[in-house]
Amino acid sequence: MKKLYSLIAMVLMAVASANAQTLPITVDEVITEAPQGTVVTNAVRSCFSYFYSNGYVDGGWNGSFNGEYVLGDDGCIYLKQPCASLEYVSYLKLDPVTDQASEHYGEYVCHTAQAAYVYDGGAKVYVYYATRLVLTEVNDGFTWALEKDADGNYVTDVYFTYQDGVLQQKNQERVTREGFTYPYEIIGLTNATGGWAGYGDGCITVKPVTLEPTVLPEGAEVKEGSFAYDYFSTQGKCNIRNAMLTKYAEVGDDYYLLNPIDGKNWIKGSIDRTAGTVTFLKQYVGVNEEIDCHQWFVPCTYSYTFDLWDEEEGYGEWTTSTPEISAYVCKYENGNVISDPEKKQAMVFSRSEESIERSGMYCDFSTKAYEDKLAKPAKPSVLKFEPVETTGWWGELSLHISPVDENDVYINKEELYYNVFMNDATTPYEFTTDEFDLIPENMVDVPYLYMDDYDFDIKNGATHNIFFYKEGITFVGVQTIHKKNGEVAKSDIAWYNFDPDGIHSVDTAKTPREGKMLENNRIVIIKDGQKFNLNGQVTK
Repeated sequence: MKKLYSLIAMVLMAVASANAQTLPITVDEVITEAPQGTVVTNAVRSCFSYFYSNGYVDGGWNGSFNGEYVLGDDGCIYLKQPCASLEYVSYLKLDPVTDQASEHYGEYVCHTAQAAYVYDGGAKVYVYYATRLVLTEVNDGFTWALEKDADGNYVTDVYFTYQDGVLQQKNQERVTREGFTYPYEIIGLTNATGGWAGYGDGCITVKPVTLEPTVLPEGAEVKEGSFAYDYFSTQGKCNIRNAMLTKYAEVGDDYYLLNPIDGKNWIKGSIDRTAGTVTFLKQYVGVNEEIDCHQWFVPCTYSYTFDLWDEEEGYGEWTTSTPEISAYVCKYENGNVISDPEKKQAMVFSRSEESIERSGMYCDFSTKAYEDKLAKPAKPSVLKFEPVETTGWWGELSLHISPVDENDVYINKEELYYNVFMNDATTPYEFTTDEFDLIPENMVDVPYLYMDDYDFDIKNGATHNIFFYKEGITFVGVQTIHKKNGEVAKSDIAWYNFDPDGIHSVDTAKTPREGKMLENNRIVIIKDGQKFNLNGQVTK
């Protein structure tokens, strides 16, 4: 897709430079303030939306943008955000067409081009316009461009209907190209000559939300808790444990958990005290303001598939799938909510009510009472180790350090540190300023949150990557340390050995749960304790 869109972008630049005629401008100043009228907020906006990023145009269908429009006192409707993916507030004016429009009912027309976005380039200010564009064949590809009628005049009007609170682009025609479906007509962002800027929406529908998010009952006693969960790591081909503080409450047999994805809305579950369970059903959880989309909690299971790229070398990629299930059922023990890892359940947040469009995923979570105290950290693990000799320049060490104690309860990351052991050393390795240019001072106990984006980096909050330069390292170990009020608690040490043939073992004392090994002269992939062959098939 990216290669195709890069080609499209070059074609569009050529078209724009060849088109010297200025578009018919119907609104020459950007409407940045909501006009007088009735504001309709928190509606669900679905459409195909394009955006420009890192030199490419990308896009897709989204059924949950946060939609808003104004029923103007002047009889017009003003649609907020002509392009939903553009982080710039402006309004698109829709004029009434039918007699019923005085009551905001009937057909409306958007006369393009309308000024929609201003970019201050310093030496020059650029104005972009919301313009009607249609899918157009170009050589052996396609793009979105201006359309002319039989007389050579631009066709610039985009029609909408408004009925029962639903505002909808009238032309919902779709076209399939290379197995993917696109809108035929979009409202695209262009310059004054019609050159497309890479943003645009088609098949727009804005409708009211039919469900209300969960509201915590008045007087509920809210408690602070630990929320621990797994996320999938493509680097380690396994689940990685992370954790955060959360809020929860019990009201009768209802259990309320603060939405972990944004910490603002609530998820509701039902407690069965006889069975010792808490059950969470699919539910609407409101708007995620960070991505400006509506979201739903969807109970799912998760599974992994190994996509083999190179059969000879065994290279490939682990991917995860999350089919929807009827309910997420957890154990309920003394106020704690604990997932059964054997069920492989996932708390998925979806940007669509009808299908799984993940905006967040938390697997095998547990919510437990939190007490701010010294605790022995959970044992870490080494996901990847490559000595200096493999590259000739540097070695790479990837560590999974969960911010939880041995009972799966959150530990404040600011109080966590880790030690690295190299070869058979009984004392931790000292990272010195002579070897590592950016560290502020020599370090034995490395702060959990320390990173310099050069030799020390943190991914997904719990995976720590270190580049080192000492030769002759054949195996390593890692230990997590909790320091609080002058006291120290240490985890067990996790060791990782290296075989120059590229076969790794995670623990010298146990069968590896993750990694790659030789067995009967065949390469076997270990994922979560299960053995797979190079085709991703389960083996004994």
